[in-house]
Amino acid sequence: MNLKSKLKYINKTVMGTVLILGLGVTGCKNDDPKPDNNTNGAIVVTVNQPADNQDFNHGDTVWISASIASQHTLHEYYVEINDMTALKRVFIAHGHVHTGPSAHIDTFWVNNVTQSSNMDLIISSSTHEGAAVKDTTRFTCQPL
Repeated sequence: MNLKSKLKYINKTVMGTVLILGLGVTGCKNDDPKPDNNTNGAIVVTVNQPADNQDFNHGDTVWISASIASQHTLHEYYVEINDMTALKRVFIAHGHVHTGPSAHIDTFWVNNVTQSSNMDLIISSSTHEGAAVKDTTRFTCQPL
């Protein structure tokens, strides 16, 4: 694929994620009090697995382990794996948190690509107060 096609795919993926996060925020009642204007609503995503630039063979299990932390109650998170070579999403998971300022993600995907592929693991999260974050980890997958 040429660079223009890849950028178009990335733009569609980002816009789709923003739309999904926006719909999720509007569909949920917030019982938590609003923070005062002096609080920092930053969200921090820490990806433990996979490692950046890690290489996986066909049939390998790609373990996804990450933590999300905020000073405010988290609303939700999304976990996506996108095959940037084939320009397609191969995995998506969603979690509605609402239980506090942190969440832990433990899931997996099995590499079944048919060509050598550059992959993006994208973890995005938001709070009811409007803070949002997106973290990307890149890795590669090999076919048979």
